[in-house]
Amino acid sequence: MLEIPDHLTPTQQAVLYVAQYPCQHCLLPKLRTADQLSAFLSWRLAQHCIALCWQARLWGLDDFIFAEMKKKTISRDFYDWVHLKVSYFEALWVLCQLLAPRIAGELRELGREDATAKITALFLFKAAVMENANRPIEKSFGYVEMSGRATDKAFKTAAKAIREVLAGGQVSKEVARFTKKQGRGEKSGADRGAVCLNFLTSVAFLNFKSKAVKAQFEIFMLATANLCEKEATMARKGGSYGWNNGVKLTGSKSSVYCPAHSES
Repeated sequence: MLEIPDHLTPTQQAVLYVAQYPCQHCLLPKLRTADQLSAFLSWRLAQHCIALCWQARLWGLDDFIFAEMKKKTISRDFYDWVHLKVSYFEALWVLCQLLAPRIAGELRELGREDATAKITALFLFKAAVMENANRPIEKSFGYVEMSGRATDKAFKTAAKAIREVLAGGQVSKEVARFTKKQGRGEKSGADRGAVCLNFLTSVAFLNFKSKAVKAQFEIFMLATANLCEKEATMARKGGSYGWNNGVKLTGSKSSVYCPAHSES
């Protein structure tokens, strides 16, 4: 992993963190199959595209992947997803900057001066990015089935719930019923393992008396809803897939999973 130059601004450092995950140091030594390596490289490439587009926004440069989309080297869905992901990370980065001093202050009041110095916006952002980018690869080590239809529904439901809350309305019965199912552990494509993000969300809720925190959290949640809707579309188009101890599985029309290709 590349060292982040100290002379860069915090925002520039945040951009570089996006480009460095999934974590080469944490994951590469554990990969055992060509399928896993391919998935790892694909995600690293996607993260690089996100970082480059974010950097282009910061510097007012041309959109470098627009030409690739026009040449059909990448799909329109991927192009839109990259830019929605940039907006998501931009909103998350600002939220981390607002929450870091509040978390540090709470730790200081608890007498945890040793931990206070570590809680910076970059520390929180890096943890969230690493968790987000590593999870798709970590799934490959066990057995998991990802239904394109269930994933589509899960992301659409999440986006709908966010929009209903932001609009000041109550969550519809449909959304509440689906959420309750997930709470009982029923299968869906949604991943509930975002520990760091859940922590940041909880801290944001506790600091809603701050108008700045509340406003930025709403911006972040809107970016999340937009991203969920795009990922729902991509899941539906991409169909079902899964992992069996490093071997990529694909789902047939009858939902029977089989290796995407032979490892022999």
